[in-house]
Amino acid sequence: INLTYSLDYPRENNTKITFVDLLKRTMQAENSTRHILCNRCGNYTPCQDKAILESLPYILQLNCGMSSSDSEFWQHQVLIHKQEDHKSCPQGSNCSNSECKLSHGVEQSSWLPLNFHIKAPNEQGQGSLQFARGLFDDKENSKAGVFEYELCSVIAMIDAPGSQGLMLHSLVDRSYHQRQGIDDCGWYLFNGCSATGTHNKEATSFGQSWKTPCTIVYKQVKLPKELFHHSTPNPHELFTPFNLIPGPNLIPLGANENLTKGELVGIGLSVDPAPSCILRIVLVRGQGVHEGIPFSHDVCPTNYAPEGHQNVKLLYFKIKCLVDRGLILVGHSITKQLKYLNIHIPAQQYIDTAELYRPPHSGAVPPLQFLCPRILEVDNVPGAHNDAVFSLQLYEKFLDLKRAGQFEKTLKAIHSE
Repeated sequence: INLTYSLDYPRENNTKITFVDLLKRTMQAENSTRHILCNRCGNYTPCQDKAILESLPYILQLNCGMSSSDSEFWQHQVLIHKQEDHKSCPQGSNCSNSECKLSHGVEQSSWLPLNFHIKAPNEQGQGSLQFARGLFDDKENSKAGVFEYELCSVIAMIDAPGSQGLMLHSLVDRSYHQRQGIDDCGWYLFNGCSATGTHNKEATSFGQSWKTPCTIVYKQVKLPKELFHHSTPNPHELFTPFNLIPGPNLIPLGANENLTKGELVGIGLSVDPAPSCILRIVLVRGQGVHEGIPFSHDVCPTNYAPEGHQNVKLLYFKIKCLVDRGLILVGHSITKQLKYLNIHIPAQQYIDTAELYRPPHSGAVPPLQFLCPRILEVDNVPGAHNDAVFSLQLYEKFLDLKRAGQFEKTLKAIHSE
């Protein structure tokens, strides 16, 4: 499924080479430093090794190296590519020469290609692997034996004043944007736990001294569906005491306690004051014997420190487990909370009590400190646990008032005080 290579750079950094040729050089590397004992003369004889690919992987991972000479190589190749890209071909878009390296009036490309294809030898084993930039568009020849790859991830090291670390550019599966009705190129920048939309130009932009590529990943354009089959994790494996951080009144899920589709789960989020600035997320049962009792308490650093990444990852798995099993999350201003956590949940699987009690024709969102004394007749004590419990109670009160036909009257009364 996956093959990993370390790019085999030329010894001279100023050597002109395309990325596709560099890839071919890497995947079909020749090594003449090995010595084998000869059975005839008894001496060690130099032997030349050559890598021969028998099959091509679904995912191709390329390690780019981190030395200063590797960075200089990238800067030099990008500079040469830009200079050639600015040279215009006299025939413009009518040029029929497939090997022409001049610009044809199209948008400037990057030295790192967004896609390429490899043509394997025929069934008789005749010919050799052919590497070419871009997707296969030869309509005169069969597409059999052609493997098309597209860039899907780029990890780069950033070393700029005031900003050091790794960042990931990743291509999100197009089916996600189709389901959400988003017209987007699909590229996102992940920096710590922050995810923002970006463009493929930024992912393939190198040549700066402060940005060095570490790992590049290509995948085949057409992948078998069975590669994307992921089983839903067992909640009793995720919400075990081993994965739980001690908290007030916390009771882990029991062996006979099942989370079934349609059940309500309260979610509360709070941030401890400086200097700790710790983010706390609490999940509370919405019904059952332990209704109102939390079964999960997660703590994550707000500064996205590396030591906290495992905690954030575990939190994402927990929420994904609840969503996959069809549970409904209830929270106050949960829309903002999910956005803060960079988590997407289908709209039908969360309820925002702040939106339920928003006054008509007003953009103001009533806080829990305002709603709890007027609707629940209790004082709100800030905290992730209380926020989750009060959110569940506010939703139950909303249903009761709706059934009694008193919700609009009550909403008008509390906002007219």
